[in-house]
Amino acid sequence: MKLDCPHSVAQTTGQVCSHLPGAELIDYKRSFAGVGQTYDALCIACADGNEATALQKLTVCGDCFANIEEEHCWTGIVGRPDIRRESSSLEFAHRVVSVEGLSTESFLDLSRVQSANSRSIALTKSGDLLSIDLMHKTFSTVTAISESDFDLSKPLSINVSPNGNFVALAETRGQRGTVIDLSTGKPTMQLRRDDYHSDVSHFPFAFFVSHEKELIVHGTEWNRLDISDPATGALLTERSHAVPIDSKTSPDHYLNYFHGRLTVSPNHNWIADDGWVWGPAGIPMTWSLREWVEANPWESEDGESKKDLCQRWYYWDSPLCWTGDDTLAVWGYGEDDEWLIPAVRLFDANSGSELAWFAGPQVASNDGVTWADTMANSAAPLVFDKYLFACSGKYGTSVWDVAGGTCLLEDPSFCPIRYHSGSREFLSLTNGNAFQLSRLVDNN
Repeated sequence: MKLDCPHSVAQTTGQVCSHLPGAELIDYKRSFAGVGQTYDALCIACADGNEATALQKLTVCGDCFANIEEEHCWTGIVGRPDIRRESSSLEFAHRVVSVEGLSTESFLDLSRVQSANSRSIALTKSGDLLSIDLMHKTFSTVTAISESDFDLSKPLSINVSPNGNFVALAETRGQRGTVIDLSTGKPTMQLRRDDYHSDVSHFPFAFFVSHEKELIVHGTEWNRLDISDPATGALLTERSHAVPIDSKTSPDHYLNYFHGRLTVSPNHNWIADDGWVWGPAGIPMTWSLREWVEANPWESEDGESKKDLCQRWYYWDSPLCWTGDDTLAVWGYGEDDEWLIPAVRLFDANSGSELAWFAGPQVASNDGVTWADTMANSAAPLVFDKYLFACSGKYGTSVWDVAGGTCLLEDPSFCPIRYHSGSREFLSLTNGNAFQLSRLVDNN
């Protein structure tokens, strides 16, 4: 193959429009033709089919193609990559469980206890924190949350600790939270962060286990996270934060980053943070919980294990999940909220490098409501347990083979709100007092 670049041999090639090579900074789009993940790099005029511009494509080697993209600014996508689908014998099997005297329509949020196959914790609109046992079809009140603690008319999020000993409640996009001992119903510590743009990012809080002890990561300032003992509230990451003197200089360890939704890896070694920086742009990050707890209280600011994964303008608190002990799946292909397309990108927490990506998984909610602000989609638009599940209020649920990037099942009528890794069941709410429990089965 003859190349339109200085090189005569290439293992890979790419096509670019004739206006990009040798030019100074130009906006370009990636143009997909629906054949795998292959795309052409075209200047805006060529990508948009400007009749005054004659489209001439040049074939260049892979290195020159990468260099051309690096020299110019990616500002959009035209066309779509190929979505791979394979037939399978997978399907969802459903069963309904009713709990007498319980109204599921009153729930503000619900979290399943991963260490107990049938137990869930729910918060109602009246402020009751309930413990629900779906196996025995019973429920009890753990405690009552008053209006002085939270504004119950606003979105709230709850998170149960891995061993089911504690529950944390927080204003989804606010400043306040609390941790409650589930055995006593008593609060053990308060969660507080400052009000600097707290209304545009998810309250950061997540439990994890270190040396068989449950701990909690929580936001204390817009750019600071801490680790505490949820049993006592004792701070485990004591350190002093200096304030910048002016806009040109920053003190040691200063982090110019607004923390967002937190997600802990299955082995509890890593944490992912989907926060943002001024621009504004969302930048998912990962770092080592082990290093943070055992070695460096500054690990969440500038530790050696901390990695920036990607950047998306005007988009953060996005769907993501761990697909292994060290691999994070991040939804959305693109670098701007206006032209992100449905896809999943896989990143290695050790290196921060992108391992692969594939097109297709849908996570859109109904009625244009942000998924992070609705209970029906707030838990996990992306879930991984052998397969990747993409849950959408608008498109239903699809099942994906991560290794091959292929869709194995699509069920447009199924939209669960929670997944329980212990029982390997999805939970959905039905009218009245009923729960639907759903399990993926292989009929082969």
